[in-house]
Amino acid sequence: MKVKGNRMICSLSELASFIAGKVDLEKPKESVIPIISFAVCDEPGTEDFDEIELNVTGWYGIHRVETGFDSDDLHLIADYYGGGAPMLAHIYNGLSRSNVKASILIAMSCSMQRNGDPGNDPQVFVIIDRPDSKTEIHVEVFEGLVQNVYCSDPNVDVNVIDRDVQDEVESDRMDDEIESVLKKLNEHKLFNVW
Repeated sequence: MKVKGNRMICSLSELASFIAGKVDLEKPKESVIPIISFAVCDEPGTEDFDEIELNVTGWYGIHRVETGFDSDDLHLIADYYGGGAPMLAHIYNGLSRSNVKASILIAMSCSMQRNGDPGNDPQVFVIIDRPDSKTEIHVEVFEGLVQNVYCSDPNVDVNVIDRDVQDEVESDRMDDEIESVLKKLNEHKLFNVW
């Protein structure tokens, strides 16, 4: 495994181990999992990660999915960017670290195989898209109204954020909308606004 910043070259099974290492085995849903993108990268012929990133194609991702079923389980979905090959890793309390790794590896491998890529254990180029140590939030505002609030932390009540942010948006001029949203999110101690 070669690592440079938020990028690495490793086998698919090493990537599964990396992700599995971030799972809280007792409280899987509370795990902080980064959004990860990866592509097959056999014999890149260079050590320059920028050049490798420019030349690999066929990107996949594995992301956390909130199912809305009031479950304490962690669900990760692996798919090709462009869709068509989704596979779910279901992680629940009581699984061993090796079973968590196997579930993640099977989801990624099967997604790749469904799309015609070698899914057994290829070498992959990986980008960890967002830091895994901070909560992320996305607020969509259209014509002065909060349309959607997404938060990567399932323990944060987005309805409270939605209501508070909407109050701020309505009380400020549209020019100050972004600043007021950021101020309100900071009060909720949320970071990495995107």
